[in-house]
Amino acid sequence: MRKEIRFLLVALLPLAGRGQSWTRVTDVPKTKVYCLERHNNTLYAGTSDHLYIGADNGANWTASSFPGSVYVLSATEYHHTIYIGTGYAGVLTSSDGGAHWTPLNTGAPGDPVSCFAVWKDHLYMGTLGDGFYVLDEAAGRWNPFNNGFYTNVDGNIWSLVATDTTIIATAGVNGFFYRYNPGPAAWENTDYLSMAAPGLGVQSLASDSSGSLYAAVPNSFLLFRSDDRGSHWNFDTTGLHIPSFAIENSIVLTAGSKKNYFANNFLSTGGNQVRVYERDNNAVPGTPWTATDTLSNAFFYAMVEGGSRLYSAQDSGLYYKGMGTVASTTPRRARF
Repeated sequence: MRKEIRFLLVALLPLAGRGQSWTRVTDVPKTKVYCLERHNNTLYAGTSDHLYIGADNGANWTASSFPGSVYVLSATEYHHTIYIGTGYAGVLTSSDGGAHWTPLNTGAPGDPVSCFAVWKDHLYMGTLGDGFYVLDEAAGRWNPFNNGFYTNVDGNIWSLVATDTTIIATAGVNGFFYRYNPGPAAWENTDYLSMAAPGLGVQSLASDSSGSLYAAVPNSFLLFRSDDRGSHWNFDTTGLHIPSFAIENSIVLTAGSKKNYFANNFLSTGGNQVRVYERDNNAVPGTPWTATDTLSNAFFYAMVEGGSRLYSAQDSGLYYKGMGTVASTTPRRARF
Protein backbone atom coordinates (compact mmCIF):
# COMPACT_ATOMS: atom_id res chain seq x y z
CA MET A 1 0.00 0.00 0.00
CA ARG A 2 2.76 2.48 0.80
CA LYS A 3 4.03 2.62 -2.76
CA GLU A 4 0.56 3.70 -3.93
CA ILE A 5 0.31 6.73 -1.64
CA ARG A 6 2.11 9.11 -3.96
CA PHE A 7 0.03 8.02 -6.92
CA LEU A 8 -3.18 8.66 -5.09
CA LEU A 9 -1.99 12.14 -4.19
CA VAL A 10 -0.85 12.85 -7.74
CA ALA A 11 -4.07 11.57 -9.27
CA LEU A 12 -6.30 13.57 -6.95
CA LEU A 13 -4.52 16.91 -7.10
CA PRO A 14 -6.77 19.64 -8.49
CA LEU A 15 -6.69 21.33 -11.86
CA ALA A 16 -5.77 25.00 -11.97
CA GLY A 17 -5.71 28.39 -13.66
CA ARG A 18 -2.81 30.88 -13.61
CA GLY A 19 -1.83 34.23 -12.25
CA GLN A 20 -1.27 36.72 -15.05
CA SER A 21 2.40 37.49 -14.41
CA TRP A 22 3.45 33.85 -14.75
CA THR A 23 4.47 33.10 -18.35
CA ARG A 24 3.93 29.61 -19.73
CA VAL A 25 6.85 27.78 -21.36
CA THR A 26 5.18 27.01 -24.67
CA ASP A 27 7.59 24.19 -25.55
CA VAL A 28 6.06 22.18 -22.70
CA PRO A 29 2.42 21.17 -23.29
CA LYS A 30 -0.48 22.17 -21.07
CA THR A 31 -0.29 19.08 -18.91
CA LYS A 32 0.61 18.30 -15.32
CA VAL A 33 4.32 18.77 -14.64
CA TYR A 34 5.10 16.55 -11.67
CA CYS A 35 8.79 17.28 -11.14
CA LEU A 36 11.17 20.14 -11.77
CA GLU A 37 14.90 19.79 -11.13
CA ARG A 38 18.09 21.67 -11.98
CA HIS A 39 21.56 20.30 -12.65
CA ASN A 40 24.16 23.02 -13.22
CA ASN A 41 22.55 25.17 -15.95
CA THR A 42 20.08 22.57 -17.20
CA LEU A 43 16.48 22.23 -16.01
CA TYR A 44 14.47 19.02 -16.15
CA ALA A 45 10.65 18.96 -16.11
CA GLY A 46 8.80 15.66 -15.93
CA THR A 47 5.26 14.87 -17.05
CA SER A 48 3.35 11.60 -17.27
CA ASP A 49 5.05 10.58 -20.51
CA HIS A 50 8.03 12.84 -21.24
CA LEU A 51 11.04 14.55 -19.79
CA TYR A 52 11.52 18.12 -21.02
CA ILE A 53 15.08 19.45 -20.96
CA GLY A 54 15.71 23.17 -20.58
CA ALA A 55 19.23 24.18 -21.64
CA ASP A 56 20.78 27.50 -20.57
CA ASN A 57 18.65 27.72 -17.42
CA GLY A 58 15.49 27.08 -19.38
CA ALA A 59 16.12 29.40 -22.34
CA ASN A 60 15.65 26.49 -24.75
CA TRP A 61 13.48 23.41 -24.19
CA THR A 62 13.43 20.07 -25.99
CA ALA A 63 11.29 16.99 -25.41
CA SER A 64 12.74 13.53 -24.86
CA SER A 65 11.43 10.43 -26.53
CA PHE A 66 9.46 8.18 -24.26
CA PRO A 67 8.25 4.56 -24.12
CA GLY A 68 4.75 5.23 -22.76
CA SER A 69 3.11 6.65 -19.65
CA VAL A 70 5.51 6.13 -16.76
CA TYR A 71 4.97 9.29 -14.64
CA VAL A 72 8.26 11.11 -14.12
CA LEU A 73 8.53 11.89 -10.40
CA SER A 74 12.25 12.82 -10.22
CA ALA A 75 15.24 13.52 -12.45
CA THR A 76 18.98 14.10 -12.18
CA GLU A 77 22.21 13.96 -14.16
CA TYR A 78 25.14 11.77 -13.12
CA HIS A 79 28.33 11.12 -15.09
CA HIS A 80 26.85 12.61 -18.28
CA THR A 81 23.79 10.37 -18.07
CA ILE A 82 20.23 11.46 -17.32
CA TYR A 83 18.38 9.43 -14.69
CA ILE A 84 14.64 9.66 -14.16
CA GLY A 85 12.63 8.13 -11.35
CA THR A 86 9.16 7.05 -12.39
CA GLY A 87 5.98 5.81 -10.85
CA TYR A 88 5.45 2.81 -13.10
CA ALA A 89 8.85 1.88 -14.56
CA GLY A 90 11.42 2.37 -11.79
CA VAL A 91 14.57 4.11 -13.07
CA LEU A 92 15.22 4.92 -16.73
CA THR A 93 18.52 6.29 -18.05
CA SER A 94 19.63 8.12 -21.18
CA SER A 95 23.19 8.81 -22.28
CA ASP A 96 22.14 10.62 -25.48
CA GLY A 97 20.18 13.57 -24.14
CA GLY A 98 16.84 11.80 -23.90
CA ALA A 99 16.72 10.33 -27.41
CA HIS A 100 16.72 6.76 -26.05
CA TRP A 101 15.93 5.32 -22.61
CA THR A 102 17.18 2.17 -20.89
CA PRO A 103 15.74 0.64 -17.68
CA LEU A 104 18.11 0.37 -14.73
CA ASN A 105 16.30 -1.58 -12.04
CA THR A 106 18.54 -4.51 -11.11
CA GLY A 107 18.54 -4.81 -7.33
CA ALA A 108 15.72 -2.29 -6.88
CA PRO A 109 12.35 -3.32 -5.43
CA GLY A 110 10.13 -1.84 -8.13
CA ASP A 111 8.71 0.93 -5.93
CA PRO A 112 8.06 4.42 -7.31
CA VAL A 113 11.29 6.45 -7.29
CA SER A 114 10.60 9.79 -5.65
CA CYS A 115 14.02 11.48 -5.49
CA PHE A 116 17.75 11.38 -6.28
CA ALA A 117 20.88 12.95 -4.79
CA VAL A 118 24.51 12.93 -5.91
CA TRP A 119 26.93 12.98 -2.98
CA LYS A 120 30.68 12.29 -2.97
CA ASP A 121 30.47 11.09 -6.57
CA HIS A 122 27.82 8.46 -5.82
CA LEU A 123 24.19 8.43 -6.91
CA TYR A 124 21.50 7.76 -4.31
CA MET A 125 17.78 7.36 -4.74
CA GLY A 126 14.74 7.35 -2.47
CA THR A 127 11.76 5.09 -3.05
CA LEU A 128 8.16 5.10 -1.92
CA GLY A 129 8.11 1.89 0.06
CA ASP A 130 11.60 0.51 0.55
CA GLY A 131 13.86 3.34 1.67
CA PHE A 132 17.19 4.28 0.09
CA TYR A 133 19.44 2.78 -2.59
CA VAL A 134 22.91 3.60 -3.91
CA LEU A 135 24.04 2.89 -7.46
CA ASP A 136 26.88 0.45 -8.14
CA GLU A 137 27.72 1.97 -11.49
CA ALA A 138 30.29 -0.65 -12.52
CA ALA A 139 27.92 -3.54 -11.83
CA GLY A 140 24.86 -1.73 -13.20
CA ARG A 141 22.75 -2.40 -10.13
CA TRP A 142 21.21 -0.70 -7.08
CA ASN A 143 22.20 -1.73 -3.56
CA PRO A 144 20.13 -1.04 -0.43
CA PHE A 145 21.39 1.88 1.64
CA ASN A 146 19.25 1.52 4.75
CA ASN A 147 21.72 0.93 7.59
CA GLY A 148 20.09 2.51 10.65
CA PHE A 149 16.92 3.29 8.72
CA TYR A 150 13.82 1.23 9.44
CA THR A 151 11.82 0.74 6.28
CA ASN A 152 8.99 -0.89 8.20
CA VAL A 153 8.46 2.43 10.04
CA ASP A 154 9.24 5.22 7.57
CA GLY A 155 9.87 3.46 4.28
CA ASN A 156 8.45 6.22 2.07
CA ILE A 157 11.20 8.69 1.14
CA TRP A 158 9.72 12.04 0.14
CA SER A 159 12.86 14.10 -0.51
CA LEU A 160 16.62 13.60 -0.58
CA VAL A 161 19.16 16.44 -0.56
CA ALA A 162 22.96 16.39 -0.70
CA THR A 163 24.86 18.91 1.43
CA ASP A 164 28.60 19.54 1.73
CA THR A 165 29.05 16.95 4.48
CA THR A 166 26.18 14.46 4.16
CA ILE A 167 22.84 13.59 2.62
CA ILE A 168 19.57 14.38 4.35
CA ALA A 169 16.02 13.18 3.83
CA THR A 170 12.40 13.49 4.85
CA ALA A 171 10.57 10.21 5.20
CA GLY A 172 7.49 8.52 6.59
CA VAL A 173 4.81 9.96 8.83
CA ASN A 174 6.37 9.78 12.29
CA GLY A 175 7.93 13.22 12.63
CA PHE A 176 11.55 12.22 12.04
CA PHE A 177 14.28 13.94 10.03
CA TYR A 178 17.01 11.66 8.69
CA ARG A 179 20.69 12.47 8.24
CA TYR A 180 23.39 10.07 7.09
CA ASN A 181 26.44 9.88 9.37
CA PRO A 182 29.53 8.75 7.39
CA GLY A 183 31.38 7.83 10.60
CA PRO A 184 29.32 4.80 11.63
CA ALA A 185 28.00 4.60 8.05
CA ALA A 186 24.40 4.75 9.23
CA TRP A 187 21.30 6.92 9.13
CA GLU A 188 20.50 8.92 12.26
CA ASN A 189 17.22 10.61 13.06
CA THR A 190 16.17 13.66 15.02
CA ASP A 191 12.63 14.81 15.67
CA TYR A 192 10.95 18.08 14.81
CA LEU A 193 8.82 18.36 17.97
CA SER A 194 11.23 16.96 20.61
CA MET A 195 9.34 13.69 20.50
CA ALA A 196 8.08 11.13 18.04
CA ALA A 197 4.98 12.42 16.30
CA PRO A 198 2.97 9.68 14.57
CA GLY A 199 1.01 11.20 11.70
CA LEU A 200 3.46 14.08 11.16
CA GLY A 201 4.57 13.55 7.58
CA VAL A 202 7.25 16.07 6.66
CA GLN A 203 7.72 16.00 2.90
CA SER A 204 9.29 19.15 1.39
CA LEU A 205 12.93 19.83 2.25
CA ALA A 206 15.40 22.55 1.28
CA SER A 207 19.00 23.39 2.18
CA ASP A 208 20.10 26.96 1.44
CA SER A 209 23.47 28.64 0.90
CA SER A 210 23.55 30.00 4.45
CA GLY A 211 23.49 26.47 5.89
CA SER A 212 19.89 26.57 7.14
CA LEU A 213 17.50 23.68 6.58
CA TYR A 214 13.77 24.00 5.98
CA ALA A 215 11.16 21.26 6.24
CA ALA A 216 7.44 21.60 5.55
CA VAL A 217 4.43 19.53 6.57
CA PRO A 218 1.47 19.16 4.21
CA ASN A 219 -2.06 19.36 5.60
CA SER A 220 -0.97 21.28 8.69
CA PHE A 221 0.66 24.48 7.35
CA LEU A 222 3.79 23.87 9.44
CA LEU A 223 7.26 25.02 8.45
CA PHE A 224 10.36 24.11 10.47
CA ARG A 225 13.84 25.64 10.34
CA SER A 226 17.15 24.29 11.61
CA ASP A 227 20.38 26.26 11.86
CA ASP A 228 22.48 23.39 13.25
CA ARG A 229 22.20 20.91 10.37
CA GLY A 230 19.04 19.29 11.67
CA SER A 231 19.99 18.59 15.28
CA HIS A 232 17.28 20.97 16.53
CA TRP A 233 14.23 22.45 14.82
CA ASN A 234 12.01 25.47 15.45
CA PHE A 235 8.79 26.73 13.89
CA ASP A 236 9.33 29.27 11.12
CA THR A 237 5.85 30.53 10.27
CA THR A 238 6.09 34.28 10.88
CA GLY A 239 4.42 36.12 8.00
CA LEU A 240 2.77 33.00 6.58
CA HIS A 241 -0.99 33.20 6.16
CA ILE A 242 -2.86 30.24 7.60
CA PRO A 243 -6.31 29.86 6.00
CA SER A 244 -9.21 29.78 8.41
CA PHE A 245 -10.55 26.71 6.67
CA ALA A 246 -8.83 24.30 4.33
CA ILE A 247 -9.79 20.86 3.09
CA GLU A 248 -6.37 19.83 1.83
CA ASN A 249 -3.00 21.45 1.31
CA SER A 250 0.55 20.77 0.21
CA ILE A 251 3.71 22.83 0.44
CA VAL A 252 6.59 23.35 -1.99
CA LEU A 253 10.01 24.65 -0.89
CA THR A 254 13.05 25.70 -2.87
CA ALA A 255 16.29 27.50 -2.03
CA GLY A 256 17.61 29.98 -4.58
CA SER A 257 20.88 31.86 -4.89
CA LYS A 258 19.66 34.81 -2.80
CA LYS A 259 16.16 33.93 -1.64
CA ASN A 260 14.20 30.99 -0.34
CA TYR A 261 10.72 30.35 -1.71
CA PHE A 262 7.68 28.79 -0.06
CA ALA A 263 4.46 27.92 -1.93
CA ASN A 264 1.39 26.90 0.02
CA ASN A 265 -1.27 25.12 -2.05
CA PHE A 266 -4.62 24.55 -0.44
CA LEU A 267 -8.13 23.50 -1.37
CA SER A 268 -10.83 25.38 0.51
CA THR A 269 -14.50 26.15 0.11
CA GLY A 270 -13.43 29.00 -2.20
CA GLY A 271 -11.62 26.64 -4.58
CA ASN A 272 -7.97 25.91 -5.27
CA GLN A 273 -5.55 28.53 -4.00
CA VAL A 274 -1.79 29.03 -3.88
CA ARG A 275 0.21 31.62 -1.98
CA VAL A 276 3.90 32.08 -2.70
CA TYR A 277 6.33 33.67 -0.24
CA GLU A 278 9.99 34.60 -0.35
CA ARG A 279 12.71 35.62 2.09
CA ASP A 280 16.43 36.36 1.91
CA ASN A 281 18.32 33.17 2.55
CA ASN A 282 20.56 34.85 5.12
CA ALA A 283 17.61 36.15 7.17
CA VAL A 284 17.96 35.74 10.91
CA PRO A 285 15.45 33.48 12.72
CA GLY A 286 12.13 35.21 13.22
CA THR A 287 12.30 37.32 10.06
CA PRO A 288 8.83 37.33 8.46
CA TRP A 289 8.18 35.72 5.12
CA THR A 290 6.90 38.12 2.42
CA ALA A 291 3.95 37.13 0.25
CA THR A 292 4.56 37.73 -3.47
CA ASP A 293 1.74 35.74 -5.08
CA THR A 294 -1.88 35.05 -4.23
CA LEU A 295 -3.42 32.97 -7.01
CA SER A 296 -6.90 31.56 -7.39
CA ASN A 297 -7.49 28.25 -9.17
CA ALA A 298 -3.80 27.31 -9.12
CA PHE A 299 -1.61 24.45 -7.94
CA PHE A 300 2.20 24.17 -7.80
CA TYR A 301 3.98 20.79 -7.78
CA ALA A 302 7.52 22.19 -7.60
CA MET A 303 9.63 25.34 -7.94
CA VAL A 304 13.23 25.93 -8.96
CA GLU A 305 15.37 28.94 -9.73
CA GLY A 306 16.99 29.13 -13.15
CA GLY A 307 19.03 32.14 -14.24
CA SER A 308 17.00 35.25 -13.38
CA ARG A 309 13.71 33.34 -13.32
CA LEU A 310 11.66 31.40 -10.82
CA TYR A 311 10.04 28.39 -12.50
CA SER A 312 6.98 26.56 -11.24
CA ALA A 313 5.74 23.14 -12.26
CA GLN A 314 1.99 23.45 -12.37
CA ASP A 315 -0.97 21.30 -13.26
CA SER A 316 -1.40 22.80 -16.73
CA GLY A 317 2.21 23.23 -17.73
CA LEU A 318 5.50 24.84 -16.83
CA TYR A 319 5.59 28.55 -15.95
CA TYR A 320 8.12 31.20 -14.97
CA LYS A 321 8.33 34.77 -13.78
CA GLY A 322 11.10 37.20 -13.03
CA MET A 323 12.29 36.77 -9.47
CA GLY A 324 10.72 39.40 -7.25
CA THR A 325 7.71 39.86 -9.56
CA VAL A 326 4.31 39.93 -7.85
CA ALA A 327 1.73 37.73 -9.56
CA SER A 328 -1.85 38.68 -10.37
CA THR A 329 -4.53 38.19 -7.72
CA THR A 330 -7.35 38.19 -10.29
CA PRO A 331 -9.57 35.12 -9.79
CA ARG A 332 -9.78 32.76 -12.75
CA ARG A 333 -12.38 30.12 -13.51
CA ALA A 334 -11.07 26.60 -12.99
CA ARG A 335 -10.66 24.60 -16.18
CA PHE A 336 -11.54 20.91 -15.96
